Amino acid sequence: MPGDKIIREGERGAEMFFIQEGKVEIVIKKPIVQPDGQTIIKFEKIYLEKGSYFGEIALIANSKRTTDVNAYEFCILDTFSKTDYNNLKIEFPDIGPRLKGGLKHYKNNHSGKLINILSKLDPFEGFSTDEVKLFSFFSH
Repeated sequence: MPGDKIIREGERGAEMFFIQEGKVEIVIKKPIVQPDGQTIIKFEKIYLEKGSYFGEIALIANSKRTTDVNAYEFCILDTFSKTDYNNLKIEFPDIGPRLKGGLKHYKNNHSGKLINILSKLDPFEGFSTDEVKLFSFFSH
């Protein structure tokens, strides 16, 4: 339903989501230090639609969620759970380090540009077509 909270910042991530239909709103909090030393929070909203995904950082890095994500329209979402991810790592042991390496690269070189970078990141670079198909199978 529009307005429903899908992901809450600070929660432990147990799955990532693939948008099959609809639109979600990602709310990014940006702290801004004022000249007087006080910090204010600016909110930036980014919208993702059908074919996009989100929630992968907390799933792959086994960390807390970094943003809030709300349904902006009625949505149909597929999930890829922690169990799916762990099964994939058993089948393809090098996938975990490769995906974490992509996240580390992001964190070290592109802090603050989360959505822009992730929308261009191909976490499967170097994987065979069969390996990518297997990931697609687990995500449905």
